[in-house]
Amino acid sequence: MTGCNRIHIPPEARVLCAVSGGADSTALLHLCAGLRDRGRLASLAAAHFHHGLRGADADEDERFVRGLCAARDIPYFAGRGDTAAAARERGRGLEEAARALRYAFLEQAALDSGSDTLLTAHNADDNLETILLNLIRGAGLDGLCGIPPERGGSAPRILRPLLGVTRAEILAYLDEHGLTYREDESNADPAFTRNRLRHGVTPVLRGINPDAARAAARAAALLRADAAYLSEQAGEQVRLHAYDIIEGESIRFPAGRVSELPPPLASRAVRALLARAGWHGPEQPHIQAVLDICASASPHASAPLPKGWSAYREYGALCVCRLPGAGDEPSGGFRLTVRDIGPYRPDFVYKSFNPFYVASDTIVGEIRARARRRGDTLAPAGKPGSKSVSRLMTDAKIPLRDRPRLAVLEDDAGLIAVERLGVDRSRVPASGANVWELKIEI
Repeated sequence: MTGCNRIHIPPEARVLCAVSGGADSTALLHLCAGLRDRGRLASLAAAHFHHGLRGADADEDERFVRGLCAARDIPYFAGRGDTAAAARERGRGLEEAARALRYAFLEQAALDSGSDTLLTAHNADDNLETILLNLIRGAGLDGLCGIPPERGGSAPRILRPLLGVTRAEILAYLDEHGLTYREDESNADPAFTRNRLRHGVTPVLRGINPDAARAAARAAALLRADAAYLSEQAGEQVRLHAYDIIEGESIRFPAGRVSELPPPLASRAVRALLARAGWHGPEQPHIQAVLDICASASPHASAPLPKGWSAYREYGALCVCRLPGAGDEPSGGFRLTVRDIGPYRPDFVYKSFNPFYVASDTIVGEIRARARRRGDTLAPAGKPGSKSVSRLMTDAKIPLRDRPRLAVLEDDAGLIAVERLGVDRSRVPASGANVWELKIEI
């Protein structure tokens, strides 16, 4: 009786098993087929992804997995990708690009097969290697938790039932059942850091403690409990204090509140804020940039973030938002209507931010509505001097996410008006002037 016989998969699960053809996934598929045959699974399918990296060897892997599935009457899904091209296009390493392509395929295969649970064959030795990798990279608590046994929150749920089973136990199980599997020669390539750990470091650890992989798993489980508690406390801060939440777009939080939290909670609160706004997976430098904004003495501190996000302060508020592209206009652009309302009337209210009222004789050429551009300046009516539109928007406390959506009116002579800022003083109608109404609609 080996560790493989102690794995647990929820009964009645509709399972998709990720199968590379290696020892671990071959054992997992065999175990799942036995559960299905005994009525312990509602359904079972298998999926294999060809990364386009190992030529004929990878082709043989695909044929091998296809044969395994045919022999046990298991529905089979195959995918293929150009990992090297994806790594170049996205500026990633091969391993990271391969993982992204593989999981995208597996999630689609789960959907196509009607599966609610995706199984991967990560084992206890994989977990030990991952913890060591994260340790030498300077990871924090979350990185030292290793490979999570499951990932929920979205379909399909991902389970790793072999995570408590050592590689030696898996090989013993395959031998016991007379099962063959494919060897991936790249697993011996010292160019990969994981392989150097696998062949040069973990044997030393097992020499000190033969049960090193399980000891690491126990430590990781304890750390996961600590991390989960801290994340729960940080999430409670977000639930209590976040406001102006627009799902998938923006969120606000008292900047001082972040700075008052102990560092482990502050960083997790920022991560939770970003996730609530709609951005998942920030790296530590991004978290630190937001923490620096909260601690800054400047009421207008800001930091651009990847993937079109930005964080900035509006005095006491931390604001995180998704920005439209530079110079973007709202979908459909701006629509401008011009109406002649006749001679100036002193009893009429001209201080409007939309519509705008201007002296018609100040207009030169065509009137155009557009988004703001770098270098735009305005001399707002009723205020001294002129400033950049960007600075005026900051002074007016216009949220950063709203600025690309605000219309700028111009003619051949320059700016006429800016939405939410007003009319340039050179266009203000006076006694005896003819007045035009300029109205912006989206």
